[in-house]
Amino acid sequence: MIKSLTIENYQSHKNSFLEFSTGINVISGQSNNGKTAILRALNWVITNRPQGIAFKSTFSDKKETCRVSLIINDTEIIRERNNSINSYQIGSSFLYKDNTYFTTIGNDVPSEVSSAINISDINCASQFERHFLLMDSPGEVGRTINKVVKLDDIDALISNISSKITSTNKELDIKKQDLDKLNLSLEKFKDYDLIENLVNQIVEYDSKVKTIENKVKLLSYIVTEGVRVEAIITSIENRYEGLEDEIKVLEQVWLDYNTNLALMRDLGKITIDLAILDINIEATETILKQGEGLPELESNVIKYLATSDVLNKIMNLKKDWDGYFESMKKDEKLIIVYKNEFDALLKEIGICPLCERVTT
Repeated sequence: MIKSLTIENYQSHKNSFLEFSTGINVISGQSNNGKTAILRALNWVITNRPQGIAFKSTFSDKKETCRVSLIINDTEIIRERNNSINSYQIGSSFLYKDNTYFTTIGNDVPSEVSSAINISDINCASQFERHFLLMDSPGEVGRTINKVVKLDDIDALISNISSKITSTNKELDIKKQDLDKLNLSLEKFKDYDLIENLVNQIVEYDSKVKTIENKVKLLSYIVTEGVRVEAIITSIENRYEGLEDEIKVLEQVWLDYNTNLALMRDLGKITIDLAILDINIEATETILKQGEGLPELESNVIKYLATSDVLNKIMNLKKDWDGYFESMKKDEKLIIVYKNEFDALLKEIGICPLCERVTT
């Protein structure tokens, strides 16, 4: 039951409040005083029509809102509209702050609002409209009654179900045809397990072939490197052919050097003895001048002659040693050059060709 209606800034109504009694309510008045506007405002809340904002009062400010409030069974439904607001509110007529807001989209009324109002366009008649059902044909009366008791909803539901069944059966037929096609396609893959085993074997053989290829590449590299190392060893052997003989000669020279070094030490001692002998000779000459000690002088002369012969031999030996020493210096330099070249070659090939020791 509609208890009250509040209209603000709607057509000719600035702020109108109508409270309805139980039963039939009659609104009377002169023309152009807003009677029909009340019905339009009520219809605006129920059906969300008309659209737009042309019904807003011309005397209201642009910022003011057109608002219609309808209280039905202690539930308040508020419809608001201005340039920025287009909404419904539902709430208790006693608790305005707990209202639920709905923004309208298009011509539809939110379902929550329709359920709360529970009034359709059948319940509303416009001005100059024919008397309800009295002037309608039997078919129109039947349709209206069906609409009131919602029999048309049942017909629509049955029609929708039949349409859904038909479309579902068609879809099932299409799915069956697709299934048959898939089964035919699966026949092509009946040997799938055999093909899968063959593919696995091919993959396994391919892996083995790749492993063998890698081993062949490694062996080929080893053979190539072996040929290269063999060529290097041959080059070393050709370059240093007879090196062992030269080393033996140098070893003999080194042995002679040590022997001659011992002779040089003896030569130093003899030189000291000669110096002492010279002193004795000078002393002897002094004695001869004085005519004394002839026997002793004769003995010293004999010693001098013997020593002089030994000294000559030593001097000859020293000359030979000096020659050996110079030759040894040259051979030592040659040995250093050969050693450096040999070390460089060993570093290049990485292994000693004589003892097979790995070098870095």
